[in-house]
Amino acid sequence: MNDFESLSESYSAAEIKSTLDGMETDELAKALMGASPSINRLFVEAFPELDFKVVRERIGSVRIEEVENAQDKILSMFKNK
Repeated sequence: MNDFESLSESYSAAEIKSTLDGMETDELAKALMGASPSINRLFVEAFPELDFKVVRERIGSVRIEEVENAQDKILSMFKNK
């Protein structure tokens, strides 16, 4: 399990929301493209106002590096907390 996947074990939806509130929706969606169903559920719970499926469809295919960069950006926000 990578660090991004472990967010679900360490943080609640409320903590995710408060830490990542204001982050670009596209960045959140990209990070979730490579994530497990449990992480996707956690982010949907944290951001019920966002329709990640629609955002992912609008973005289309992305390179794995973009997914990893978005995940790293999110992780850095938790490390700086």
